[in-house]
Amino acid sequence: FSHDGSDWTQVTNLNGDFLQGIGNWDAKVGGYVAPWYSRYGHSLNALDADGDGTEDVMVLTGGNSPIPSNDVWITSDGIAW
Repeated sequence: FSHDGSDWTQVTNLNGDFLQGIGNWDAKVGGYVAPWYSRYGHSLNALDADGDGTEDVMVLTGGNSPIPSNDVWITSDGIAW
């Protein structure tokens, strides 16, 4: 995380899911753990579906958990998937 965008601190003891606020310093615990297994090697992309310059959805695909996963999760608010 970073308070000013130039000095960064790595945080390694996070648990659960987090919602990003306006800045990197005001992320808040989002509540329940995500409905998929924790994984690595996945892809998480923010997409601008309507071309207005603002990302409309996030799409999580694939990865390993530890077995290969070929699922797709989509959200428009980061809470409901």
